[in-house]
Amino acid sequence: MRSEGRGSILILGSIAGTKARSGSRVNPVYNATKAALAAFVNSAAIQLRPQGVRINCISPGPTATPMMDAQPSQVHKAVSEITLDGRMNNPDEVAELALFVAAHGRFTGEDVGLGGGAGLGG
Repeated sequence: MRSEGRGSILILGSIAGTKARSGSRVNPVYNATKAALAAFVNSAAIQLRPQGVRINCISPGPTATPMMDAQPSQVHKAVSEITLDGRMNNPDEVAELALFVAAHGRFTGEDVGLGGGAGLGG
C-alpha cells in the first residue's frame, strides 16, 4: 500500500470497546481488548497518513453470528431490550458498512459503531 501511495485497512472491533455492557454480562478483558483496537486504529492512522494509507475500525453491536447463537438466553433477551428495534445486526448490514468505510476516502482513524441503539444506557 505504501508503494502505491494509497490503501485502506479495516479492523473489526466491537461496540463493547466503548460500552461497558456487553449483552447482559460484563467481560472486562473482552471490553478492554476491543477498546485497544480502536485506540490502535486512531494512532496508526496518524503514522500511515503520510503514505496515503487509511485505517479504520468497524465496531458492531450484537450481530447474528454463530458466536451469538452460543450465548445463553438472557443475552438474547437483553439484546431485544437494549436495541432500538429489538433485534441483532444482520451480518450483511455489517458488511455493507465495512465496504462503505473502506471505500470512502474521508474515513481514517475512525471507530464506526453499528449498534442499533445498544449501549445507550441499557
